[in-house]
Amino acid sequence: MTLKRKLMVGFILALFVTCTLMAGVNWHFAHDGMNGIGDTAVEAMKDRARGQLESIRSAKALHIEDLFQRIRNQTRTLAESLTVREAATTLSAAYFTVQGETTGALDAKALRGKLTEDYAGANYLANPTFATHARTAKGYAPRPAETYLPKDANGIILQAMYVHPSGNPNPLGEKHRLDANPLASTYNTLHRKYHPILRNYLTTFGYYDIFIIDAASGVIVYTVFKEKDYATSLLTGPYRDTGLGAVFREAVENGRKGRRDAVSISDFAPYEPSYNAPAAFIAAPVFDDRGTCQAVLAFQMPVDNIDRIMTSNGRWQEVGLGTTGETYLVGPDMHPRSKLRAASGASDEVVVDSEAARKALGGESGTATIRDYRGKNVLAAWQPLRLEGLHYGLIAEIDIDEALLATSKITAARQGAEARTLWGTLLVLALGTLLGSGIAIALVGALSRPLQRLQVYAGDVAAGNLDARPEGQYPAELDAMRHSIESMVQNLRMRIHEADAKGMEAADSAQAAQAALDKARASETRIKGLMERMTGAAGKARSVSEHVSRSINDLTAQVHTITQGVETQRHRMDDTAQAMDTMRTMVSDVADNARRAAEQADLSRGHAQQGASGVGEAVASIGQVRERIERLNTAMARLGEEADSIGKVMSVISDIADQTNLLALNAAIEAARAGDAGRGFAVVADEVRKLAEKTMQATGEVGSAVTRIQTHTRDNIAAVETAMREATASADAATASGRVMDDIVSRVDETAGMVQSIAAASDQQAAAATMVGRNVEEVNAIAGDTAASMSHFAGTLEDIFSQVQELFSMIEVISTGEEGVSVLADTGNADVLVKWSEDLANLPSIDVQHKRLVEYINDLYRAARLRDMGKARAVFDALKNYAVEHFGYEERLFDDYAYPETARHKEIHRRFVETVLKWEKQLAAGDPEVVMTTLRGLVDWLVNHIMKEDKKYEAYLRERGVS
Repeated sequence: MTLKRKLMVGFILALFVTCTLMAGVNWHFAHDGMNGIGDTAVEAMKDRARGQLESIRSAKALHIEDLFQRIRNQTRTLAESLTVREAATTLSAAYFTVQGETTGALDAKALRGKLTEDYAGANYLANPTFATHARTAKGYAPRPAETYLPKDANGIILQAMYVHPSGNPNPLGEKHRLDANPLASTYNTLHRKYHPILRNYLTTFGYYDIFIIDAASGVIVYTVFKEKDYATSLLTGPYRDTGLGAVFREAVENGRKGRRDAVSISDFAPYEPSYNAPAAFIAAPVFDDRGTCQAVLAFQMPVDNIDRIMTSNGRWQEVGLGTTGETYLVGPDMHPRSKLRAASGASDEVVVDSEAARKALGGESGTATIRDYRGKNVLAAWQPLRLEGLHYGLIAEIDIDEALLATSKITAARQGAEARTLWGTLLVLALGTLLGSGIAIALVGALSRPLQRLQVYAGDVAAGNLDARPEGQYPAELDAMRHSIESMVQNLRMRIHEADAKGMEAADSAQAAQAALDKARASETRIKGLMERMTGAAGKARSVSEHVSRSINDLTAQVHTITQGVETQRHRMDDTAQAMDTMRTMVSDVADNARRAAEQADLSRGHAQQGASGVGEAVASIGQVRERIERLNTAMARLGEEADSIGKVMSVISDIADQTNLLALNAAIEAARAGDAGRGFAVVADEVRKLAEKTMQATGEVGSAVTRIQTHTRDNIAAVETAMREATASADAATASGRVMDDIVSRVDETAGMVQSIAAASDQQAAAATMVGRNVEEVNAIAGDTAASMSHFAGTLEDIFSQVQELFSMIEVISTGEEGVSVLADTGNADVLVKWSEDLANLPSIDVQHKRLVEYINDLYRAARLRDMGKARAVFDALKNYAVEHFGYEERLFDDYAYPETARHKEIHRRFVETVLKWEKQLAAGDPEVVMTTLRGLVDWLVNHIMKEDKKYEAYLRERGVS
């Protein structure tokens, strides 16, 4: 046998044995693997079904807990609202006046009969729905129709106006459409005011009914739907032992103990006014302004909302419950509290007494295969649901056949796969043997062509095909050559790959460099934009600085003019003082002459004539004194007018100081928005603000000095007028003395007496002249003090001017690198500090409230400019109300949509409210700086809270459909 044949037989035999062994091993491992995969898949499907049920159960529990918590929050919030508090007070009072206000128009006795007939008919006791639900109430039996009526005439009249068809023609279930009965009464007027508000609240949040109950009498003074419980008493009426009566009494007790956050709740139970359909109630006390519980607000729970959550709006398959799965609530009485998917009749007639229900109500959670309320095997997941005041069990279940349907399919597929694997193995064995024989024949035939294949391989590599491979098997001698050639080709391939990699790295570096360049250019563009905005802001500040500089220059000129006027007045006072000295000397001479004339009167008539001549001179001197006193009086009047003009200048200075303070506030805000680059500007702005405060203080001191000058001036004017009157009297006396001197020859004795009178009058005149001189000296000293004060004030104005110039210089060089937009208004509008910007925009409902805050800031700004403290206090009151309303609205949105940052946002709200209250106390204490402090704080709130913090929740709430 040739070598070729031996090789062929050996290859075929070896290949057959190898294929047989491989087929046997393959079948063994394939069989075991299929069994293992099938068992694992079955268990995995069971675990998946249990996990899916548990996930659905947990999700439903979270939804129900969230629903009940939201209802509690809405009950408490509405009970604390001003609308409900006013409605409770006014409607309770108006209820007891109904009969008196409708006397003559309605007869309560006749109306009672009509209501009794209506109760007994199809509208209530004879209604088929009433009878259907009545079957679920254990031991229930209807009472006589008249026992359901209100006890007092007021309730009878109200039921006739709002429940009976004669007063409310709307059909059953639509009685709430009537806003008010047309009969004139206080109650109907109030009902027309409050009913649309509460009706809208009911339809918005999906409640069945809303009640307002008087705390003292227990009378239901208002309901939205106007069922048979309307106007009855929960203390003495037919429904006192219902769930509504229970939560009313508990809420009243909580109100008496001052528990403002307490909310009472009752479980679902048949409720007669709702035709014995199951109803649950939740209630909270309503307090008046004195903190007394005046009423109770109650809601009839929205059963439809609970059913929508538990039934997924009927989309069972979409949530993973297939065609037989369901979720439902069960109460301690084993009756369901939500709609059942598989119940043939009314769900409240079914008793859900299963292992899952008992364990859930017992406080256990778990998953197992059980028999449900229909007697079918189901895969169930259960857990307790403990709500405040309620004890429920939550169950999620699906028929076991549907839950494990996939496992049956897996078992059938496994068996089919095993059969196919067996036949495939046998086929592979046969084909492998045939194919191996052919290969052996080909290999033997190919041994003669190894060199040819190596030649072809080398040619391919030389042509650039580095991925080529030598085909076939080779003898040992040629195999070494093949390996050497392959190693060479492999090294060449590696070098080429390294070159490609380095080229890619170079390309990546180039791209990174280009990206860095683009980023730098974008940064340059952004910086240019920021510089342009800061240049604009600096230009506005410079225009304000120039305006203040011009105002200060004008004011300085006025102060110098006033100073010159005061100096002129002081010189005039010096002249007047010298005149008064001359007058005092002359009056003294007149007195001496009069005394000497009295001594010589008896000696000689000639001496008497000399006395007459002296009296004439005295009269002339007194006339001169009177003229000088008149000039002095005129000068004193002008001094008073100049002092008044100083007061007006002080007012102008005060206004400029206020404007400078507001300018410093605006500059500080711009500096804060500019970030680190604006810190130097902020320091200058703060110094200008301090200087403005010192200017206001100095203005106050100068104003006080001017007031004292005005007081002294008025005193001196009065003294001059007195001296003037006395000088006139002296002139009259001197004139009388002249006439006496003409008759001195015959009446020497009388003349001597007259001369004595002249001497006494001259002494008085000398004393008056001395007093006027002292007053003139005092006025002269005050004028000097005024001149010194005005000089000091002029220096202060120059200091202010220098600070404004420094501020102007700082504005020229300021720059910033922080992005942002300004909320400050243009400096041309003196009545507006901030303006609304689209960069403040948020949700439309939030924007309306934020725009109100902008209005309050501008109102406070105008009050500060006008120094109108009454207006400022009104703005503070509005700010408090705004904070309560706006923050309450935001926090309700956060709670309703589970905003992740709710706690931190509420803390920021709380701190802001505390700050507003602190500002209000400072305002009440008369702090002059609190208005400016408040303006800075409110503008900071706009820039740092509304433009930053509030923006964070906008996208979150918009994704959830909030607008």
